[in-house]
Amino acid sequence: MAGYKILIVEDDEAIARMEQEHLQKWDYSVHCVQDFRQIVADVAAFKPDLILMDVKLPYYNGFYWCAEIRKFSKIPIVFVSSADDDMNIVMAMDMGGDDFISKPFTLPVLTAKINAMLRRSYSFKGQVNVLEHKNLRLNLSDGTILYEGNSAELSRNELRILQLLMENAGEMVARDTIIMQLWESESFIDDNTLTVNVARIRKKLKDIGADDYITKPFNILEVKARIKAIMRRTSARQPKKEETKVVKAGDLKLDCESRRLFILGREVNLTAKEFDLLELLVNNPNKVYGRENLLNLVWGYEYPGDVRTVDVHVRRLREKLELDPANPQYIRTKWGVGYYLANPDAQR
Repeated sequence: MAGYKILIVEDDEAIARMEQEHLQKWDYSVHCVQDFRQIVADVAAFKPDLILMDVKLPYYNGFYWCAEIRKFSKIPIVFVSSADDDMNIVMAMDMGGDDFISKPFTLPVLTAKINAMLRRSYSFKGQVNVLEHKNLRLNLSDGTILYEGNSAELSRNELRILQLLMENAGEMVARDTIIMQLWESESFIDDNTLTVNVARIRKKLKDIGADDYITKPFNILEVKARIKAIMRRTSARQPKKEETKVVKAGDLKLDCESRRLFILGREVNLTAKEFDLLELLVNNPNKVYGRENLLNLVWGYEYPGDVRTVDVHVRRLREKLELDPANPQYIRTKWGVGYYLANPDAQR
């Protein structure tokens, strides 16, 4: 993606500098706005290929400047903001924005979003047909990989996945990021399909002698969890008591065997992870769980997604359980700590 110019409109100097230094490593030409009264002038002078725009800015907000830029240019504008409620996201799109990245974000996600936007917007400009990393060559034209004279063919999804990984070489790419990118390209896949495709890519790489390219990051939490699991299995001498199959919490009735939820006798449909999360909280009323702890317990230690996954599922559960999701009676927030089920009289 070398040769593209990116304009950063961000009043937080630390964030702007972090974005600039990271993108410059990708050979982007990057300029940060200094005078937030002259953003249009900076756009005209720098002639960027893409703009990263914050919402909350001095003098005028990002929506205003997006509308002003749209009067004379169709430059892709990606909003990057912590003001990520539905109204602000809709407003960003309505004012001419092309995408929205919520703060806090990870640099791999930022890079993947920018690369995808530039590919869609400038597919005719400087198109790269071959990617290379440590003697491994990926031909984007015919979907083949080449390593030390050996080659293998990739399927369409395998090609897109490996392309994304090689474009972010040396950095961890979250599973959610890969799935999101493939959905945007109309290659509709879910988590299980991604696992299968990555396994196939690893096998093909191994077959041509490049079997150490796609790796998992070492995680001490995963090691500790595996040790605890082994200790639990080896120390289980006494027969376990039969686990309660139905748990009640206020008006909630959770049938753990059939994985069904009832509220005042009315069944409420939950996704698999929503049920797992609720089951954990209902079985441990008033116990506060940190977001990272919930991510590990419900999604597993190998899940590379971030804690925003927990926030999204909590919000969806509140919408299904609460009369007023903005003032939840069941799943409550312990600010600065995590979430808990407020139910001192849970019955089992």
